[in-house]
Amino acid sequence: MSLMLDLPSCDYDMISLYGGHVSERNVQRAPLIHGVQSVMSRRGASSHQYNPFTAICEKNTTEREGGVYGFNFVYSGDFLSETEVDQTGFTRVQLGLGSENFSWLLEDGESFVTPEAVMTFSDRG
Repeated sequence: MSLMLDLPSCDYDMISLYGGHVSERNVQRAPLIHGVQSVMSRRGASSHQYNPFTAICEKNTTEREGGVYGFNFVYSGDFLSETEVDQTGFTRVQLGLGSENFSWLLEDGESFVTPEAVMTFSDRG
């Protein structure tokens, strides 16, 4: 994964974007639950169907107030954005390459650099 963040609470909503042709970036907001919630693309490209963006926000966050973490994967292929709430109530956010259709053989001495992920925080929505 290109990004991982642990948060000491699970009292958040997750925001993601989905869409279609001439109906891009529809906002979907849902409370976090125990277990894994994810947004992903197996299509070989990120697109307006599923955008490689998610946000984790406080329950009362609006466009103008409240805390929100935003995550974006800077890559145009398969991706996985995964948010997991564990048994202790901690939240883990991970963002990176979709592993179902990806493999890379490294020879001795070679390395692989994952695509960039961007994270931001605002306490003003």
